[in-house]
Amino acid sequence: MENFSRSSLSKANTIVIKVGSSSLLDKEGCLSQKEFDKIASEISNLKKLNKNAILVSSGAIAAGKEYLPKLSIEATIQEKQAAAAIGQGRLMQFYERSFAKFGLLPAQVLLTRDVISNRTRYINARNTINQIINFNAIPIINENDVISDEEIKFGDNDTLSAIVANLLGADLLIILSDVEGFMTNGKVVNEIEKINPDIERYAKGAGSSKGTGGMITKLSAAKISISAGIPVVIAGFFKEDVIKRILQGEKIGTLFIPKESKILGKKRWLLGNKKIAGKIVVDDGAKKALAEKGKSLLPIGVKDIKGHFERGDIVGLFDQFGKEFARGIINYNSKELAIIKGKSTKEAKTLIKALPSDEIVHRNNMVIL
Repeated sequence: MENFSRSSLSKANTIVIKVGSSSLLDKEGCLSQKEFDKIASEISNLKKLNKNAILVSSGAIAAGKEYLPKLSIEATIQEKQAAAAIGQGRLMQFYERSFAKFGLLPAQVLLTRDVISNRTRYINARNTINQIINFNAIPIINENDVISDEEIKFGDNDTLSAIVANLLGADLLIILSDVEGFMTNGKVVNEIEKINPDIERYAKGAGSSKGTGGMITKLSAAKISISAGIPVVIAGFFKEDVIKRILQGEKIGTLFIPKESKILGKKRWLLGNKKIAGKIVVDDGAKKALAEKGKSLLPIGVKDIKGHFERGDIVGLFDQFGKEFARGIINYNSKELAIIKGKSTKEAKTLIKALPSDEIVHRNNMVIL
């Protein structure tokens, strides 16, 4: 975004803060009340500035492991889910004790991806979190590890934090970790405007055996957020007053510069929803019309379709090299589209008597990635 700088961060009103497991544990791998007090103090300072704070917190599985010393890093999904069930309540107890010291009330919110993939549930989740904020409580959001499986899990809380920021139309996402920011050659990069392949090559593996995410997942989260017009700062959790100093414009961590502006609610939903019902391959002319000119997708631009989908499903739009460049709500089912793909609108009307729409995907129901 042109003219965006760190000084702009002071204007952020709704701030999503992600804290990883490794930041909340002591040297023995146990929950540390001291670290919970730190984040509660930082959020208390935000509330004094009349800012809305939403916390995305890992730690349930790590908390459960304290009672399960024989649980290995290679634990099964069921073992980790059971550990999360044991640990989630204890995690919230630590937050309750810390926030009580500042007169604040935490509220537990557990999400799975099916809440995000369904438009109605998406709106309900957003409304509930906003009501928690209106009650002057602090939403503490985690993935519902106990019931999550491969179909409905986010995979890591870095991704979850970006989707929550997207869900709420946040002004800033801060990812706090045991690393000081995005680093190259041993130095923290101050600002990144675009996440390119060279930057991605620097991201390696998981950051800690105590958590599930590494820099690669943080970059993925940053991609989601900046595409939605939300700036991201990745910074070290253990720096004193780190959130306050970020908002004051101090050069702490790495700032990821957002794209043009925050997008509309329906498009935020599309961007946050990674699961697609099918793939639509378009020709070069259609891609240019969609990506550069803001046009809708018409039947004549469709080269191929993959997968089974119904009207109203979310589909990915791909170029002829197999790269997804957009996502949208489809106006046709896969059988109908197979009949009219590559045809002009006039021809399509002779093949299907009552077209549901002239557009395959309308520009208002589409987001460019």
